[in-house]
Amino acid sequence: MDTLVDDLSQRLALRIKLERDGRGWSLAELAERAGVSKATISKIERAEVSPTAVVLVRLASAFDLTLAGLMLRAMIQAAKSDGTIDEAEKQRLLGKLGDDLDDEERQFIRDQMAAPVDPQGLAREVPKGLEPQVYMMSLLAIDFDHEDEARYLRELAQALGLQPAQGGFVELTFPEAGHYPFVNHVMSLAERGARGSITVAG
Repeated sequence: MDTLVDDLSQRLALRIKLERDGRGWSLAELAERAGVSKATISKIERAEVSPTAVVLVRLASAFDLTLAGLMLRAMIQAAKSDGTIDEAEKQRLLGKLGDDLDDEERQFIRDQMAAPVDPQGLAREVPKGLEPQVYMMSLLAIDFDHEDEARYLRELAQALGLQPAQGGFVELTFPEAGHYPFVNHVMSLAERGARGSITVAG
């Protein structure tokens, strides 16, 4: 999961810097427009920290983008896909949201918590090319302890049109007990240790 977080941080860092540079804005100008400190934006652009969902919403609003709201929706829908949000999922979600919430942001979160789980509806609103990022945010919000969560991720990956190499949901059936190694398909990540082993008990 750390590999997913690192990859997401790097993608977001690049996207934010491209958006800022494309508008000819300085760090100070973006900070003023978004209501986020210049130091925080600088760290995000260097992928030194991952932005909380609320900071991401504010940056996206400054750029007039819909990406952040979609990512926040993706996290909330994923967290409640099994019908409940357990304490671990709640803390993970709150950690991504951060503490600095204004009234409008709190209302947005309440609205999303009350909204029905709809992976197909969410997928229809994702701009082309941003499907993997939205899917990864869903992964980060889930603590895999219920079959409904796996079903939700499968339906979301299918609705987004993701292939396994893009992070899509994969179901595997192993023929017998044993240890089955796997490795990240991005070789640069694999070389840094993005690999592991699945153990199937007899």
